[in-house]
Amino acid sequence: MREPTSESRDEILESLSEQPRTKPDLVAASSVSRSTVDRRLAELTDEGYVEPVDSSYRLTEIGHLVLQERRAYRSHMETLEAAAPVLEPVEPGSVDVAFLRGATVETPTPCAPWKVFEASRGILNAADSLIGTGPTVVPTILDDLGNAVEHGGLTCEFVLDEELYESFDDRERELVREIVEAGDGRLLLTSLSDSYAIWIAEGDEEIHAGLTVYDSSGPCGVIFNDDPDAVAWAREQYHERRASADVVLECR
Repeated sequence: MREPTSESRDEILESLSEQPRTKPDLVAASSVSRSTVDRRLAELTDEGYVEPVDSSYRLTEIGHLVLQERRAYRSHMETLEAAAPVLEPVEPGSVDVAFLRGATVETPTPCAPWKVFEASRGILNAADSLIGTGPTVVPTILDDLGNAVEHGGLTCEFVLDEELYESFDDRERELVREIVEAGDGRLLLTSLSDSYAIWIAEGDEEIHAGLTVYDSSGPCGVIFNDDPDAVAWAREQYHERRASADVVLECR
């Protein structure tokens, strides 16, 4: 939650973002009192963000830049607030803030928890290649991957938790094998303790990186981002886990 002082300052900066305005106009557009507008205008003027012009006030160049940064900050805080319930099962210090800046957060609904995968399924279907870890895998994910390989020509490389793979039934193992073989992919096994899967889906025009987070009851949510810094962080995390993995199936 923002402090009232910060909120009223932002309100004035936003009011002046497109054109100069008089003090009565600012008061009329504000959610705070005239005396508060007076104080905030005085502060912003002293700091060089606002300047008087005739009977009006306008943003200075630095004022415009400050407003851009404030907007970016507010947007980032909204993303962090949306991601908070998704990241609850994640070990503190695991996720870099660069991955979350500008990210999309999808959360499940109680009546249809698997709909949380709809957006990432669209990314998957548009991709040419996918690399990803699997500390946990739910059946719907394997089905989605199988469809993307069969109908979209997706190439997959998985790093799965070895205990998870040992727990697969015959159908699940066969599905993984078909996905890897049909897509000229690779399967590697290692020990994974993460509460999330890391994935990078790459197409002709876009690269998306994502985290699919799980707890003991199922999926907590999906967070994905196409920002280069987010993709770079996810790729680094993937290769750290891949470095300790053994290839058990390769079709190239």
